[in-house]
Amino acid sequence: MLLVGFDSSPTLLEDLQSGLIDSLVVQDPFNMGYESVKAAVSKLQGGMPVKINNMPPLLVSKENLNDPTVQKQLKPDLDKYLK
Repeated sequence: MLLVGFDSSPTLLEDLQSGLIDSLVVQDPFNMGYESVKAAVSKLQGGMPVKINNMPPLLVSKENLNDPTVQKQLKPDLDKYLK
């Protein structure tokens, strides 16, 4: 039986590294927020934004956990956005 988690947290990442769970399905909240703001601005300017914007999740496994793209999504540089 394979165990798959949804989203990430320090505990889930530890469980992935230890092999307790096999993978994580992770969303991209920064891109979701960015696309939402773009849609809101479009609507306020009289546009007709797309009602459904399917953004593919990322499958994180022990094999790709250290990939820079995966790490960027799991641990975004919050100072870049908050300061």
